Amino acid sequence: MSTLRLIRKAFLLATRSKRRFITFTVFYASLIALTAFFVNLAFKDWLAHIYFGPNTIFMIIVLGVSTFMSVLYALIIVSNRKTEIATLKCIGWKNGHIWILVSGEIMAVTLIAFIIVVEVFFHITSIAAYILAISRPTSQVQAIVVVQFVPIVITFLFMLGVQIAGILIANRKILKVRPIQALQKIA
Repeated sequence: MSTLRLIRKAFLLATRSKRRFITFTVFYASLIALTAFFVNLAFKDWLAHIYFGPNTIFMIIVLGVSTFMSVLYALIIVSNRKTEIATLKCIGWKNGHIWILVSGEIMAVTLIAFIIVVEVFFHITSIAAYILAISRPTSQVQAIVVVQFVPIVITFLFMLGVQIAGILIANRKILKVRPIQALQKIA
């Protein structure tokens, strides 16, 4: 199978489990938004030579929670799909193909959550600029930016790195699944 077909199937597989997909997408979007917000505040503190202020501490806490949630989501996917993975191994799928399938499912949630966060930040900024323009029509209006672009990109890169850690843990679990487990569930 080609890699693009597997990634497409991974997106479809991710959205098939609606409750888990929606829950983790909303949770990831919240974590990405909080992380971007605190990274933005921490950068402002660092420019003012405040290196370990409360914003930096909150940023570190949110980054830790993001790491924990990534590993947890990877473990949940593999444990819930253990029978499916074993069945795929029974019909001849290689570990690499299954790994791409699970990795794509993990990355689908992260990518969709990131798109939601960028969209929400964009709309908050545009609504704030619109309201400010209405309230002060004669003066110059400067847009209120909740989070700068650079902290959002840094947060996205960090979340991708964290997802790689989750994918590596999921890969270890995938390798431990034996094809016989598919048959044991039936009996």
